[in-house]
Amino acid sequence: MSNDALVGVGPDTQAEMPTHELMSWLTDQERDRFVLLQETFETGGWKLLVDYASAKVVQHGVDGSNASTWEKVLENRGARMAWEQVSKLADEFMNAFEHAAQAAQAEAAAGSDDPE
Repeated sequence: MSNDALVGVGPDTQAEMPTHELMSWLTDQERDRFVLLQETFETGGWKLLVDYASAKVVQHGVDGSNASTWEKVLENRGARMAWEQVSKLADEFMNAFEHAAQAAQAEAAAGSDDPE
């Protein structure tokens, strides 16, 4: 099922991978982690998990809208937010690595501009 058909869920997109040049600014340990996570996010199992999470986002949105008590509304809101975080996890990790690489690049540039 495509996310395009789900109400309240964005279109199917894979996390945009930072460029190879940008990733060269990461430490060896960060680069190893990046590669491992990138391989994980490209698997069929991860894609199934994201599809499931997207469906749960919709389900809890509907259930919360039809809840008979305020407690159930809040319970469904919390569950929906949790599943939204799962569905965005790949983007979060890729953004974190990209920001780390940009920070290292900026730090190196600042160091080369700093006359000592």
